[in-house]
Amino acid sequence: METKYTIHFVRPVFEKLAIDVTASCEEEAILNAVHTLITDPAKETQWAGKFDESNYTGFVETVDAHDTGEPVEKESIDDMQKFVILQANLLSGEGDIIPQPWLSQQNPFMNADLCHDWSSQLNMLQQDGLEEYVKALRPGKSAKIIPFPNPNKKPEH
Repeated sequence: METKYTIHFVRPVFEKLAIDVTASCEEEAILNAVHTLITDPAKETQWAGKFDESNYTGFVETVDAHDTGEPVEKESIDDMQKFVILQANLLSGEGDIIPQPWLSQQNPFMNADLCHDWSSQLNMLQQDGLEEYVKALRPGKSAKIIPFPNPNKKPEH
């Protein structure tokens, strides 16, 4: 017997808004712009953006099985699925984590667990990148990268 499934996809959409302000310094300008954003409801309609398929991808959020012919409809992202933003400056090679409000509402142990998962995946990307970089520097020769121990990681026995 076949089962009907509803697959829910999520994809990032980044919106941008420019606000002109007058200020005596950069910090004051940012504060003035944030104040304008909060106090001027018309600004909410001026955001612009759409999904950029050449730089981002979607993913499966949930899979729901149901016995009836009616699909399970979800209008919003699951409350248990949250996202962080990693910002990359491709000119300088610098990166930042853009913390999201939901993180400050979590149990510190949950944050530690999530950060461990994220950092493990990021470390794998970093290792792969370093290996490819070294290979490119020494064509035709295999490169061995010696992993330095993480001083924060407890040794496994």
